Amino acid sequence: MAFNMNGLDGHELSAGDYTRTMIPEGRWSDTWQVFKSNFGKTVLINLVMLVTFIPSIVIMYFRAYYISWMYSIGSVNHTMVYPFTSYTAGLEQNIVFYADLIFYALLVISMLIFAVGVSGGAYSFLKLINTHGDFTFKGFFHGVKKTYFNCLFPMLIFMIFVYGMVIVGDWRAVMAANGMRLGGVTTGYVFLIIFTVLAGVYALWLIGTGVTYRLPLGQLLKYSLFMVMGTPLQTIVMIAFAFIPLWLYMLSYLWSFMAIIMLIVYIFLGFTFTMISWMGFTQWGFDQYTNPQAAVDRAQAEAEKRAAEKALEDSKNPEIRRRELLASGKSDLLSRGILPIADSETITTMGREITRSGIAKAQADRTALTATVMAYEKKHMKDHDIVEYNKLFATREKVYVATDKKGKKKKISQSNLLGYE
Repeated sequence: MAFNMNGLDGHELSAGDYTRTMIPEGRWSDTWQVFKSNFGKTVLINLVMLVTFIPSIVIMYFRAYYISWMYSIGSVNHTMVYPFTSYTAGLEQNIVFYADLIFYALLVISMLIFAVGVSGGAYSFLKLINTHGDFTFKGFFHGVKKTYFNCLFPMLIFMIFVYGMVIVGDWRAVMAANGMRLGGVTTGYVFLIIFTVLAGVYALWLIGTGVTYRLPLGQLLKYSLFMVMGTPLQTIVMIAFAFIPLWLYMLSYLWSFMAIIMLIVYIFLGFTFTMISWMGFTQWGFDQYTNPQAAVDRAQAEAEKRAAEKALEDSKNPEIRRRELLASGKSDLLSRGILPIADSETITTMGREITRSGIAKAQADRTALTATVMAYEKKHMKDHDIVEYNKLFATREKVYVATDKKGKKKKISQSNLLGYE
């Protein structure tokens, strides 16, 4: 299925900062080389992203603490019958449900802070990939300024789906604990899971498109959908690969020692590995449908066209032409008449044997040719072109007078004759 992606060409968001070009050796090998040669920079970006993720971590920690605290308190339903009995059916499920209503809503809001890290990190890795390692810490905040809202929007959309999925799942658990029918809510829960996964995939492409191109929201939504539909299998495989640190971190809880190691790895490389893998993949995806070199070629062709037009215009301007002649210096070929080769006399060539008569003949021919040349030069001395050319240099000081800021006369030089000074 073919998609019209022409609207992306020429709208690179990085215009004025760097140029996205085709990589002859391929995006994958180039991205790997960038990762290896800029390891320290990638760790720095990871730490900054981790700082912006701290509010989300704190929220999930307090959620777990709150649920644990509520479990320890318990609940007693006093009745009129003695002795008092505790009614705990659905107690744990209700605690989780009401806790998630609050804390997952806060988690959605925390994306306002985490989007700072994602936008800066995504733009930094995009620049690292396209410039082969050109990154400064100032560039991170430049990326936040240019791409913050393009990253925040898909993150909020995805987290709203996550919030809905969690709440519906908690409500289903409450219904199950109270012996209620689960057919309808289970169907809705399954569909919500599917839509949340799809929203996550779409959000990742929205981030990749929003960081790479400067387009209205409607265009970003359209082209991101095209990329999801155009690379479905590649996208699934790449998401699984990009989030390898997360999968390993989750599996490491089966072994406490490995959990500590993976936590350290994730602190220094978790976000980095995911972001550089995904941004490298998105650039590969865009290369399949667009030609980033076309914008460079168009700009170069336009510059050459403007230069040619200016040169043609300058050649028609007598004043500029005079300055160019003065700057280049007086030429003997233009200041006098030159006898055409076709009109010149033939000089006798020497044979295999050099004789006195042959030398004398060659000298006579040379003298005759010199006289012919001089006669031709004298004859054409008053030709209009030659007279005007010689007059230009004879009155050089009058043709162009340059003065400095103080009004003093400048010395004639090639630079000020051409207007460079």
